[in-house]
Amino acid sequence: MVQSKTLRVATEFCIKVGAIDHLFGELFNMFAEAGIEQRYFENLEAFILGGKLKQIAIPHKILTRLIQYYRQKDVELLEKSILNLNLARYPNNLEVRHICEEELLSSALIHMLTTIFDKDKNMENTVCLHILCALYNLMNKSKIERTKEDVMAMLT
Repeated sequence: MVQSKTLRVATEFCIKVGAIDHLFGELFNMFAEAGIEQRYFENLEAFILGGKLKQIAIPHKILTRLIQYYRQKDVELLEKSILNLNLARYPNNLEVRHICEEELLSSALIHMLTTIFDKDKNMENTVCLHILCALYNLMNKSKIERTKEDVMAMLT
C-alpha cells in the first residue's frame, strides 16, 4: 500500500516536471485497479484547492469520477474544486452546471456561466440574464423567501 506522504510527493513531482500523463495515467490506474481511487482523489484535493491544476486539462474520464466523488463526499469541496479546475474543454460542462444548480453551488455556477458558457463576449446582457435566472432558480430551490424590497436592498 502506498503511503499518503509518498503519494503526495509523487503528485507534486509529476506536476513540477510536467509528467501529467503519468499523474493521470499510470498513477491513477494503479489506485483505480486496487479499488482505492478515493485515496487518489483525496490526495489531489490540496493540489486542486491550491490552484496547481488550474491550467491542466484533466482527462475527461478522471474528471467525471472526481466530480462524482466530491459530490458524494462534500458539496462545498466540490464547489471549491469547480472554481479551481480547468473545465473549458470538459465535454460534460452542462452536466456540471446542472449539478451546481441541484446542489445550490452559486459561486461555481456563476464561475461556469462567466467563463465557460460565455462564448460571445459581446453578449454581456445575455450572460447577465443567465446568471440572474440561475440565481433566481437557486433561491427558489433553497426555499428562501425574499420580497422585492429585499432584492432591491441587496442590489443597492
